[in-house]
Amino acid sequence: MLATAETVIAGLRRSCGRESNELVGLNLRNGKKLWSHPVTSPDGMMAVGGTIVGVEPENGGTVEGRGTVVGLDPRSGDAKWRWTMPTRCACPPRMESAGNLVLLISCPDAAEALTHTVVTAIDSGTGRMAWSATAATPADRRYAVTTDARVVFAGDTTDSCRLTSIGEHKVSYLTMTETEVPRCGRVVAAADNLILVRRRLDRRPQVVGIAGGRPGVSIGDRAWFGTEESDETH
Repeated sequence: MLATAETVIAGLRRSCGRESNELVGLNLRNGKKLWSHPVTSPDGMMAVGGTIVGVEPENGGTVEGRGTVVGLDPRSGDAKWRWTMPTRCACPPRMESAGNLVLLISCPDAAEALTHTVVTAIDSGTGRMAWSATAATPADRRYAVTTDARVVFAGDTTDSCRLTSIGEHKVSYLTMTETEVPRCGRVVAAADNLILVRRRLDRRPQVVGIAGGRPGVSIGDRAWFGTEESDETH
């Protein structure tokens, strides 16, 4: 279930009988039913900038990373726009949001399925692509999304922790040495535009952070520094 300023959207899943799953729009003020549509699955929808966004699977699923992103008008349930995922995408897409943007996270193609990630930003109001960027990091790594629409992945190398930030027109890599952050840990999260990574020092868990894509941010009395590389994309 999710809501916009005026409408509640509920997905009704039926496990018995012949009736199909249903997506229903209700008036937020009085609960009156505004519209309903049969759907294959009510999962995976979100409210982004006043639009209801979900994925219509291709041939019953998005296992191969293909499908159509659909933006629905919450008051009528009608499709405002559709955006078809590129056929070359070879990973199941993950969908996030930041402001008025829908962020699709996948891999560029089958050849780079284990080594690269592509993030595509779609304007939730128009359905047009705002930007797209690719980075050398596996798409299945844990990540966090900042409010300024950066997708930051955390992954361990042989003796360090590496963060990969994918944003509009810019991809940045930040590597911490073994003495700073020996491993990224199991937790990476975003607080506004601050990225938080958990580490262990002397058997005690601590949190270190990076803001605005730059190292050297103090968390309490702690700070860390790393080396950063940037790739400008156009």
